[in-house]
Amino acid sequence: MTEDAGPWGGAWRINGPAAIRLVHGDETRTVEPADPPAAGPAVARHGDVVYVEIEGQSLEFGLARPPAIEEAVRQAHGEGTAVLSSPMPGRVLAVRRRTGARVAAHETVIVIEAMKMEHAVSSPLAGTVTAVHVREGDQVQRGDLLAEVSA
Repeated sequence: MTEDAGPWGGAWRINGPAAIRLVHGDETRTVEPADPPAAGPAVARHGDVVYVEIEGQSLEFGLARPPAIEEAVRQAHGEGTAVLSSPMPGRVLAVRRRTGARVAAHETVIVIEAMKMEHAVSSPLAGTVTAVHVREGDQVQRGDLLAEVSA
């Protein structure tokens, strides 16, 4: 499914399995390609479009770009909820606040380790952590959903 683009082509990531972000309609999913490809649905890629044969039908998926962190923050302030996304690929070093915990604006919820540096993922607003989607030790890529906070 990947085109040969030298060492930077494909869907590899450091310290984690390869992952491809696909979009279909309003839904975005991250999938890990099998290596070697397992017997499953037929898949063909043409540019930024991926066609998957499922139950005799060809479904069209787009290759999703990583979401911009600034975009997630703007949405969070508009609706009174915040979706905390990973700013970069790395490993979840710490989950500082669990589901149900109260957080202040700019308080650290998740800590990501990347390239031997720690990066705090903070809540842009004061509220309650409504969901935590990762555990310590999990590998994440840029744009992966980490946690949600509601005002």
